Amino acid sequence: MIDSASFVSELNQSGAKSSPAELTCWREGSSGLKELTSSGLSWPTASSFEEAKIVFAALSRRMSLYGGFNREASHVMEREALVGWMVETAEAFGQSLQIVSIAVSLLDRVCGNYKFEGKHLKLLAGTCLFVASKLAGANAQALDLKTTHSLLGKGFTYQEILNAELNIVSVLGFQLNPVIPLDFLYALFNIESSPRSEPTLQLCLFLVRKAMLSFEISRFTPLAIASAILAIARTETACPEAWPQSLAQATGLSLDSLRPILGELIALTD
Repeated sequence: MIDSASFVSELNQSGAKSSPAELTCWREGSSGLKELTSSGLSWPTASSFEEAKIVFAALSRRMSLYGGFNREASHVMEREALVGWMVETAEAFGQSLQIVSIAVSLLDRVCGNYKFEGKHLKLLAGTCLFVASKLAGANAQALDLKTTHSLLGKGFTYQEILNAELNIVSVLGFQLNPVIPLDFLYALFNIESSPRSEPTLQLCLFLVRKAMLSFEISRFTPLAIASAILAIARTETACPEAWPQSLAQATGLSLDSLRPILGELIALTD
């Protein structure tokens, strides 16, 4: 069994940590975020404003089915390196930001209810990607067992992956399809009727990716995370208002109420 220290070291050496220069590159017009546009977000249709309000209400109701992040979860010490590995691995195997977001939510909730350590955490993380790829919708290409075995590398058997999948289902009681910040971003983009720009979208996706790495941000609700991300992206891309009244009314969140999470997100990009 791999101890926690060597496990974190192994993931960090594999390139799990993101470069602190990424936001600067984005501001200078770099195309380094191009791959994030494959997350599945699409521009709204003419009728999508009303549809977005219906979707938003449904997401808010469904969010209550899922508990918050357990601060005593078994993977807390390894979480940043582990999630970084998941993000890098998902991108290397052509999986979208939506899939890795679902996978991280599964990982957090499973580890909040069951203890995993060392090598078994990596097995769980890879299997969460396997399960998430099946939950991401008809447009996603689900990982098969062979590909999941490849992304995990040596040291795991097909049967161990299948057993881990059964553990995920068992621990979560079949509540497998969580609400994630990207879900709310779909709706929030459409609720606000002012023009939406490609730079605003790309910065939102960049911040979603960064936010997944943070233990502190994971304790906020998906709605709060999505709202804060959009407020920052609108500010950085010179939208008329960071948090217009239409968004405040739809979410029930004022800019003042978002300040704690805004501070955490801004710290990630410094």
